[in-house]
Amino acid sequence: MRTVFRLSGALLLLGCIVYGCNSTESSTEKDSTFTSPFTIKIEYDTDKSHAPALQSFVHGTCLGENGHQYWLLMGGRTNSDGGDGGLHQAADNSQITDGNDSLVKATNEDYAYYSFPMKSFNQTIYLYDVDSDTIVSHIKMETVIKWCSNIASLAKIPFTSSALVNTNALARQYGNTLYLVGGYGPSDITQNPVTGDTVQYETSAFYLQIDIPSLANYMMGTGGIPLVKVGYNDSIRSTGGELFKIGETLYVAGGQHYREVDSLIGDGQDLVPFDQKLIYLTSVVPFTTSETLIPGWVNVSINRDNIITDLPHLDSLDTPFADSTSVFRRRDVVVAPTFIRDENHAGFVFHGGVFKFTKSAKDPGAGPFEAWDNALIIQPDNTPRWDTSNLTALYNSYNVYSCPNFVGIENDSVYSFLMGGIGDGVANFWVSGFTHSNTTVAQPIVDPAAMVTDVDKNGFNPDGTDNRFYGAEAVFIYDHTSPLVFHKNNAEILDLAATLPKSGDSIVVGYIYGGIEADTPNPGGYQGGYTRASNKIFRVTLTRN
Repeated sequence: MRTVFRLSGALLLLGCIVYGCNSTESSTEKDSTFTSPFTIKIEYDTDKSHAPALQSFVHGTCLGENGHQYWLLMGGRTNSDGGDGGLHQAADNSQITDGNDSLVKATNEDYAYYSFPMKSFNQTIYLYDVDSDTIVSHIKMETVIKWCSNIASLAKIPFTSSALVNTNALARQYGNTLYLVGGYGPSDITQNPVTGDTVQYETSAFYLQIDIPSLANYMMGTGGIPLVKVGYNDSIRSTGGELFKIGETLYVAGGQHYREVDSLIGDGQDLVPFDQKLIYLTSVVPFTTSETLIPGWVNVSINRDNIITDLPHLDSLDTPFADSTSVFRRRDVVVAPTFIRDENHAGFVFHGGVFKFTKSAKDPGAGPFEAWDNALIIQPDNTPRWDTSNLTALYNSYNVYSCPNFVGIENDSVYSFLMGGIGDGVANFWVSGFTHSNTTVAQPIVDPAAMVTDVDKNGFNPDGTDNRFYGAEAVFIYDHTSPLVFHKNNAEILDLAATLPKSGDSIVVGYIYGGIEADTPNPGGYQGGYTRASNKIFRVTLTRN
């Protein structure tokens, strides 16, 4: 019987880059500012153990005619032989060699070489059957790269591998379509630094639209080449941010342009100084697309709108740059959908994120990796279009980094549920450690800046038996076999009153998958054996108290 894939309606999230963490203590004080009417229970699903190990990846979802849920998994980082998989699992300085097996020394200038080795990039697209716990098909990414290269060549665009073989791409699924922007990766995966090839990493400025069901059918041998559209524009170049679509407008929300353009052979010589590499977007970039139909292909044009920022002079620029005062200087951050003023006006919220500006990484008075502890509200159709008022120290340093999350609405409040990741309640000049905590954020629709939080400090380790840490760069995926009810104006937001009508009601809302699995809350950087890309799947149950 022919396998037909259709849309499941689940949203797409992505993971983000994680740097070294250096806090050494955890808080024991009460840090909540309200009591949540809901409880989250997270349990390791031992019946689901055959998904690939991935972090910082892209995913989409669809349903088969058999009623099974399928996850399409692509990009990101994975584990590989030799200990150079997860971010902190890269070999230490004494173990890294160049093409001639000569020992080389890790420096800031060689950051990409040591933290993003070529072998750690996932170059396979997986189709995972959640219900049977089976990888039912997989194809090499080079196949899709060839399709996109052919399409891009018709528009005279030089397509590069970094559009698909990357980490921290901005992606989201709406309807049948996976929208994908940016990401950081090698420009040409055919080059091999071990054999002496020059490999350049870059932040992608490509825009892709991929039809999820047709790609799944192709992978199962029941369909032709899937529908893929390609566009390009420097103004959407980003990695570590999020992507949203409101109406016909897409939004590149935060992130950075990481500029690593040297040979990744560990020669200690860089074409771009380290302090000029981390160019933050310091903005939200709205854009629309237009298509021109030409025999044999579709030309996609990117049309940038006026950007949303606290730096008005950026509005005339098509390239991002770092700034010392902007509250938009954020990446590796949870950006969640919300409503502003009423349930007919959509927006989104940055919950925390990294990093605050510092004058110098060598300045002992200002650590270079301090997280944001407040929210940034984006309200595209309002004036002003952003707000951070009354949001100082909102999270008390809990769950301030990219982590799995979902959103619900009830009684004129939007609830964001943040689970695990990084942020253990310790305010620090460096981003605090990996955490077992969950944070529930309640945001009044009519007054978004009046947010309050409730922290469950052991929510991701409820029985206290697993001392490892999960959630950083992981994703949350709704379970569409559960009788979930979504808001009529936003299929990403649960209608909590309809889903859980009575006190004591419980429901499996979805799963947490992938990301970084850490053995210690403070693994540091350039070290082996402390973290790895995870293939674990956790079942998430929501209960009304």
